Amino acid sequence: LNDEEKIRRQFLFLKMTTYVAQKYIERPMLIHDRKFDIRIYFMTFIRDKFVHIWLYKDCYIKFATYSFTCDSFNKSIHVTNYAIQKYFMNAADEVPGAKENMWTLTQLIDYFQTIDEPRLWEAKIYPAIKKNLLAVVLPSLDGTELIHNHFDLNGADFMLFKNLINFIKIIIS
Repeated sequence: LNDEEKIRRQFLFLKMTTYVAQKYIERPMLIHDRKFDIRIYFMTFIRDKFVHIWLYKDCYIKFATYSFTCDSFNKSIHVTNYAIQKYFMNAADEVPGAKENMWTLTQLIDYFQTIDEPRLWEAKIYPAIKKNLLAVVLPSLDGTELIHNHFDLNGADFMLFKNLINFIKIIIS
């Protein structure tokens, strides 16, 4: 069986009829050699047949416990969710300044200053997050009944590619 057939069989076993799959990011941007993602919350609110999206800008950053490598499939390296990482954390492996393998947005912005990218969050990352959220939320409304005064609170995780900084330098110069 090829990988696609294995995946289909697994979903059939779980009795799932719809699913989302994505290619693994083999070259993620790393901080202190750790894979990370950015968790941001947003609310959708329906009023007068319009969908309003409110984005809570103050997000947090979740790190994997161990240094990134594609040579191992250990969850402590590849999965950044706290529900997984809490079983692997220890002081010796902690990202500097992290509490339970997490940083605040302020810590992320401070880190970008140490790598000579002080405007990276405001100029590139946050605008890209807003665009990507719209690209996901709007198509998800197809076939959805818009119920007046209905709201949902959601969390979204974003990862950055390793070449993001080089790409940004090319655009800015």
